[in-house]
Amino acid sequence: MTYIQRLVMQGFKSFNKKIAIPFSSTFSVICGPNGSGKSNVNDAICFVLGRTSAKSMRAERLHELIFHGGKSKEAAEIASVTLYLDNSKKEFPFDQDFVTVTRKVNKNGVSVYKLNDDTVTRQQVLDVLAAARIFPDGYNIVLQGDVTQIIEMDPDERRAVIDEIAGIKEYDEKKAKSEKEFEKVEQKLKEVGVVLKERDDTYKKLEQERDAALKYQTMTNELKKLRASIANKRLTQSEQSFSSLTSEVETKEKAAEELSSKLTELDAEIDKKEQELELLMKTLFERSKKIKIVRDVEEVRAKILRINDKIEYDRRELSRLDMIISRLEGISGDQESRSVSEIMKLGKPGVHGTIASLLRVDPQYQTAIEVAAGPHINDIIVDSENTAIECVNFLKSGRIGRATFLPLDRIKDRLQSLSHSDTSKAVGWANELIEYDKKYEIAFKFVFGSTLVVNSIETARSIGIGKTRMVTLDGDLVERSGAIIGGFYRKRQKAVFDSKDIEEYKSTMDALRTEIETLTKQSKELSRELGIKTDQERSEASDFVESEKRRNSLQRESDALKRQRKTVFQERVNIQSDLNRIKLQRARVEVERDNTKSEFAQYVEEKEFYDFPVEEMESKVRVLVREIDSIGAVNMKAIEEFENFRDEFEQLRTRYEEVIRERDSIMAMIGQIEMRKKETFMKTFEAITANFKLIFREMAHGDGGIALGEQDNIYSGLEIKASPQGKKLLSIESMSGGEKTLTAMAFLFAIQNYRPAPFYIFDEVDAALDKANSKKIGEMMQRFSKNAQFILITHNDTTIRMADQVYGVSMDQGESKIISVSLPPEE
Repeated sequence: MTYIQRLVMQGFKSFNKKIAIPFSSTFSVICGPNGSGKSNVNDAICFVLGRTSAKSMRAERLHELIFHGGKSKEAAEIASVTLYLDNSKKEFPFDQDFVTVTRKVNKNGVSVYKLNDDTVTRQQVLDVLAAARIFPDGYNIVLQGDVTQIIEMDPDERRAVIDEIAGIKEYDEKKAKSEKEFEKVEQKLKEVGVVLKERDDTYKKLEQERDAALKYQTMTNELKKLRASIANKRLTQSEQSFSSLTSEVETKEKAAEELSSKLTELDAEIDKKEQELELLMKTLFERSKKIKIVRDVEEVRAKILRINDKIEYDRRELSRLDMIISRLEGISGDQESRSVSEIMKLGKPGVHGTIASLLRVDPQYQTAIEVAAGPHINDIIVDSENTAIECVNFLKSGRIGRATFLPLDRIKDRLQSLSHSDTSKAVGWANELIEYDKKYEIAFKFVFGSTLVVNSIETARSIGIGKTRMVTLDGDLVERSGAIIGGFYRKRQKAVFDSKDIEEYKSTMDALRTEIETLTKQSKELSRELGIKTDQERSEASDFVESEKRRNSLQRESDALKRQRKTVFQERVNIQSDLNRIKLQRARVEVERDNTKSEFAQYVEEKEFYDFPVEEMESKVRVLVREIDSIGAVNMKAIEEFENFRDEFEQLRTRYEEVIRERDSIMAMIGQIEMRKKETFMKTFEAITANFKLIFREMAHGDGGIALGEQDNIYSGLEIKASPQGKKLLSIESMSGGEKTLTAMAFLFAIQNYRPAPFYIFDEVDAALDKANSKKIGEMMQRFSKNAQFILITHNDTTIRMADQVYGVSMDQGESKIISVSLPPEE
């Protein structure tokens, strides 16, 4: 750390001749009687450091600092002071081991500054000195009578001392610079913002028009693509259907031709057999006149033929009755739709039958039961919901139709309850007036359980319209909602069949089966008889028998061929019927295909198509058409106009965002500066506070403290409070002069202990202290002089004896003189 090596004065105040004072780097004292000019040494140091206030150097004007002469002394022309500062540690930007600072002032009050004999400006001097934390008005220079000023100054000025120690000025300068930059950027932001706002209105308007145009364009393109996809889908389906139907027509035609050829072959064979049989019959007839056995055989054969004919008739009758019973049980024709018939034909396990086929009813209740069942009469009872779903899928896949299924594991009954007085007027509940297998009870209760059968509509009124569902014996229906359905009822052709009808037919069938069985036995007996007769008379009519065998064989072959022809013919009829239906269907598909081709021709430029169902795409087309109609007029030029304007607008917006980022960066920098400033201040403040407490306790044997006016507010004032030994906490105003001096010195020493200045110059700071306290001050200076230079101007013997070096000042005929003093050691 630098220190004052030497002070050279000439013509400055009371020092006329050139005088040089070498100083120790530790603790030096300048002493002398009052009026000797010892305080002028302090003024000289302040002068050369660049202080501009003449009054602070006890003069009205700067030229009054020049030696003004005496009785026998002439006034000086200029005042000159040179300060030699140590530079062995190169704290100053010079190569020499010391730096000289010179200031001269003439009678016109004009000052000249020099650094190492080079003339410079005052600011240059200040900048060089500031590098070593030397300032002309620093807290380390205490003028005569100003020792208590540091604690008597207002709190903000006192806080400024901490600011100086902490180097807050550097942060304030950076902050001020950043704030100026912020103001410039903020102004720039406002200017760009105004322009951006004007352009933004235009941008938004064009953007809305562009969006509307793009939306319209997208929707029209989508509409066109959908319509093209529909046409493409229909054309593809039509061509596939046409191709499939054509293949089917070709297959059917080929099959029909083959069957026709087969029929021709069969006809030829039948004709051949018939001719041969006719010829053989003539032969047999001639022989029968001659041979008795032949007549007997023919008679037996005739019986056999009649019996066989009767058996065949009975079998056809059985088949007819079986068909009648099937129709009566609800499987065919008028009683069931095609859907129900197809389901019943499946013979699927778990399909029990229709409501109509599974119930029996007294004829007097038939009309009421038919009306009560309504559309449920053909409902199909199944064992489970899975069976019902399988049947539904079968109808759907075959495009057969629809049917209602009643799964026994899911269906719920719909029983109603009425008072006994009401039900006593009725015939009874519908489900109680029919007969059915108990395993179907839940299904029949579902259909009939909520319907009450009454004699007439008047009975229904007496029970109460709306209480429950009621049906009269002649077919009038009263719904629970209050609706009444009635009038003339045309009975169906046995929509519900009496079990007696079926039982009669079944009885007849049993009789026929019995008869067939009896006739079959007779036929077998006659055949055995025929065989016996043939054996007996074989020798007499062997030729006749052989011819008869041949005739029987021919007859069987002919009958077989006829049956085969009948089957083939029926197959051809069926195929021809299918062929006609397919050709008609193909013709309709061909017309549809041609129409679709014409429609698709307008979309030939489309390259891609959707593969959605046609119904789904048509639904989307309807929605799009409504949306396009709702848009209204559209400016299609807005698309190009917006693109042209957007580039310019985006550049402007980018510039605006850059300025915002620049502003935010500056704000962040100001925040960081403020944060570091506070951290630095608080670190310095806390350290000096701790030092002050220790030093004040050591000097005054009491408690002292430093605090901000507002906690953590580094801009608030600095309060000093002290409580000397044996006294309560005192404010600065209530302290004595000595107490103020001790407090002020404790504060200065606290600062010195935290960050020592290169040197300290105190002018009569111990003037108000008694011997004991003067000794404490001197001891402190001795201790702290190991880290900083102390120069004390005093006439207090106690402190003078503690100095490492002492200079005496005397006044001789109006001129001050300096002598070095060696003090004897204390006894």
